[in-house]
Amino acid sequence: MLVSEVMGYRDIPIIVLNDLEDTPYNATFKLFASRLEQKRKAVKRIQTKSWNNLEYERFVFGLFQIWFKEEGMAIISEISIEDVKEMGEIFGRRYLELLPVAERLEGVPVEEIHKVVTTEDFLEGVPVEEIHKVVTTENLLEGVPVEELEAYLKKRRNGKPQNN
Repeated sequence: MLVSEVMGYRDIPIIVLNDLEDTPYNATFKLFASRLEQKRKAVKRIQTKSWNNLEYERFVFGLFQIWFKEEGMAIISEISIEDVKEMGEIFGRRYLELLPVAERLEGVPVEEIHKVVTTEDFLEGVPVEEIHKVVTTENLLEGVPVEELEAYLKKRRNGKPQNN
């Protein structure tokens, strides 16, 4: 930390981002350091942490895209925060597209997947035998009215084709 020699500014501490310790709580600030190597260290530290805030993640990925697209490129003064977030969102989407489906879904609760993918869509193309390995006949028939079951059995016994 520096102290200004200019009268009136002596009580205002000056923080030099390049000189901050490489600690987790300084990583966000070091993203704005002037030295590219300090920015790299900050990005690496942030990448190793678990992310809880998607907007923050997109912001950091946007900065990463700008700063490390070409060696030494740092044009932060020429773009807005919205531009950085947009670039982060684009980068994030492209990154996700490259991941295998299993990795994209890793850690996503089943309830969240069901909000996006209907049961019908999920089961489309799955052979009945595969479903029957997981769901018992009793589970499948639970809740079906007895009259409907009896009508189905009567059709089967008479050899008539099913409507369903």
